[in-house]
Amino acid sequence: MELKNLNGFTFVNETQGTRDGFCHISRLMNANGYEVAKGRVNYLNRTWESYRYQTSMREATDKAYQERADFLKFLFKQTKGISRITKRYEDEWTKFLNEDETLKSYIKLLAEI
Repeated sequence: MELKNLNGFTFVNETQGTRDGFCHISRLMNANGYEVAKGRVNYLNRTWESYRYQTSMREATDKAYQERADFLKFLFKQTKGISRITKRYEDEWTKFLNEDETLKSYIKLLAEI
């Protein structure tokens, strides 16, 4: 098991064997120690990463970003009382999305990986 701290988040990385090769598993933990997302990448014999666990860490961060964006979309639609975001609400939705600090931290984290 390997721990990697980046931008206020901690990745708990591990390698496990599979039937055909091995896999890298990364768990993204927030500052409070709670698991935000998990990424898993299977390999047959070797990886082409710049450093170990890079791809699984990126996958975990992508999942965390997408889950947060989906939650914000649900929240935005609930507060506006709409079922889908039309052109009328597009600018407002983009502004709402860009103001979220958690999403900003995930984007910064992706740039560091």
